[in-house]
Amino acid sequence: MSFTSKQMAFIGAARVYDENVVAIDFNSVSKTDLQNIADSAGLKFPHWITRVPNYKAGRGLWSIPVNGSPAIKAVADSSVGVEKAPESVDILNGGVEASDSPLAVSSQTVSPTPSFSVPSESVIEMTKGSNGHITNVPEKDPLFVPFGNFNDLVSIFKSKMFYPAFVTGLSGNGKTFMVEQA
Repeated sequence: MSFTSKQMAFIGAARVYDENVVAIDFNSVSKTDLQNIADSAGLKFPHWITRVPNYKAGRGLWSIPVNGSPAIKAVADSSVGVEKAPESVDILNGGVEASDSPLAVSSQTVSPTPSFSVPSESVIEMTKGSNGHITNVPEKDPLFVPFGNFNDLVSIFKSKMFYPAFVTGLSGNGKTFMVEQA
């Protein structure tokens, strides 16, 4: 990755700051540390680090690309620092069949992936007696008395076109209920 001269000056200042002033972890630096590094070298605050998502290392933390390569993103990656699990382990023979990992668990061959079944139903019953189906259209209330511009709202809904309408009135007059019933 290529850096501008100001960016290279800041990276150099970060190395000097790490060696001479305070030892810092370049992979997790706070805004205060960035400002201290910039102040020690007489530079401006490095907004180029805080504005680029690749340098974000956590909440309120950034990484400084001191080796010239892009910084490591703070993404949970299961492959970082973890060795690959063996395909199977055979204790009776005293070793591992697929790799040279020292895993000894039982006297039989063990598969690293568990096998279990997941129910294929997509509807989950949250309360006793519910059927799991939700409708967004309210039921018609036989006691509703149409008022105001009710007929205009009905004609707007029947047209199935976008037509903004502004319903106004005092609190508790039934504006929302009128729109639901329309």
